[in-house]
Amino acid sequence: MPRKKRYNLAGPITDVVDKKAFGKRVSDLMREQEYTNEMLAERIGVSTSSVIALKAGERLPGLDNYLRLLMAFDTCDLVLLQDSINDEALKNNEMINKQIIPLICNLEHKELELVYNIIKPLVCSLKNREE
Repeated sequence: MPRKKRYNLAGPITDVVDKKAFGKRVSDLMREQEYTNEMLAERIGVSTSSVIALKAGERLPGLDNYLRLLMAFDTCDLVLLQDSINDEALKNNEMINKQIIPLICNLEHKELELVYNIIKPLVCSLKNREE
């Protein structure tokens, strides 16, 4: 039987959510609602070890499990993501969305390929320099 495709949190949100802070928020909500690891695992349809890893900040949930978490805690994004947003990464994403995308959104396919071929080596060299 083929494995079900899993989706991580939508788009760039994985870059702006701090895993440790998100895990702490899940732990706090579990404590408030008196959920055990087993109870939450059953409510969202994952293993107990997945809940433990989530609380430890080792991973973020897939989009499907994120939505199940919202339902399990009967809450909204703002409450679940409270104190989990990485401001620096969010600023970077805002810059991409407000400055870079408008510059390239009307380019033809061949022009986009050219821009990509110019930017990719530059970004790779910057990342290597940071490490």
